[in-house]
Amino acid sequence: TLLPTPMHVEAGKGKVDITEGIALPKDVFDAAQFAAIQDRAEVVGVDVRGDLPVSITVVPADFTGELAKSGAYEMSINGDGIAIKAFDKVGAFYAVQSIFGLV
Repeated sequence: TLLPTPMHVEAGKGKVDITEGIALPKDVFDAAQFAAIQDRAEVVGVDVRGDLPVSITVVPADFTGELAKSGAYEMSINGDGIAIKAFDKVGAFYAVQSIFGLV
């Protein structure tokens, strides 16, 4: 079970290896959020200064209707990296928590 629970999940056929960690951009988060991310990453065994690129953009205008709210995000994962588009910093934080939920 993914927490926070996504409104929609579309599973692909491939696998992505994050044993070498994810390259998480720290500047997207405030200090408390990043500290919480680091704590959770340690629990699940993921290095947030790793190799797999993670791009995060905060673009509230791209979310409409019921998706236009704090905490909303879209995430795409493939062999080249992880792309997150979030409504706000809360959405970016939730997306990273969802990544950890996949471990």
